[in-house]
Amino acid sequence: MVWGRFVPRALALGQLRDLLALTGPIAAWWQPQLPALVALLQALSVYLSHHTGHGWISLTRYGYVSLRRDQLTDYLAQVLPVLRSELDTWFPDHLAAEPDQLLALLDALTMTCWPLTPSPVLHHAGPDIVVDLHASTRHLLALCTIAPEGQGPLVNIRAEHFEQTVQDLIDRSPLKPSPQAPRRSLKPRPHGQNTLTDLDAVGEDGDTLFLVSCKSRPYTGPYDAGEYRTVRNSVTLIEQAVAKWQQVTRSLTEQPQGANYDFSRYRRILGVVCLPHTPYTPLGAATQIIDTRPNGQTLRMACSHNELAAWLDAAG
Repeated sequence: MVWGRFVPRALALGQLRDLLALTGPIAAWWQPQLPALVALLQALSVYLSHHTGHGWISLTRYGYVSLRRDQLTDYLAQVLPVLRSELDTWFPDHLAAEPDQLLALLDALTMTCWPLTPSPVLHHAGPDIVVDLHASTRHLLALCTIAPEGQGPLVNIRAEHFEQTVQDLIDRSPLKPSPQAPRRSLKPRPHGQNTLTDLDAVGEDGDTLFLVSCKSRPYTGPYDAGEYRTVRNSVTLIEQAVAKWQQVTRSLTEQPQGANYDFSRYRRILGVVCLPHTPYTPLGAATQIIDTRPNGQTLRMACSHNELAAWLDAAG
């Protein structure tokens, strides 16, 4: 009997492809290990699907696959020519052209304790090689993070991508906005006031208008390590975003009709700040519960993408 602890799932790279297409003309933000890891996972999917049975046992039980190094390089040699046109388009001037080059790049993905990073993707044991699929997935997600700090086009592209991701999440939920709802990116302007801000994502729940302020703050190594300056900056950003969004929803509630909007048909305007991950903030306005579903699922003023998804699912 096999006691499984890991569940393999297909991972679509459509969003990564779209992001690469947007950022390609600006800068190559990706590390050389990213295309190498994409090629490795593609090759292993072929191996697991068509050339092995026992490989699934070790994968579901331990999270890794073991095979001979020459066998792995053979599969990579078969897959790379098929992938090359895509890799050349997605990752101009990538270095993962040959199997040995690809494996050498992945060997550079080593584990660190400060900040904490996943274990290596590859473990060598004489003529055999062990590929840690669990670590591969974690490294892949980390390598897909762009422009952790600073300003400029890359940060703006990442922010827009996250806003669209949150809107897509709402559109797949019971809070999908009707054609009469305000559009995403609307800049409400109350009478006698300046424009408030953009609406990053919008939803509707009967007579409740749901407005989201998206903050694409990535989960970085220094943040995971608890570096004081990084954590403090994140807390400041969240607290300022919450205070601003509370003021925006308050202004729109007090003046439901403005120079370029009419929200008079809504009884309540519910606003939330959403981040890609669960943020650390002291108890206060950011941790305030602003809605509770009948099943007990709560929503806080500052929440993660996953927390927002759970609350939206509970609406159904």
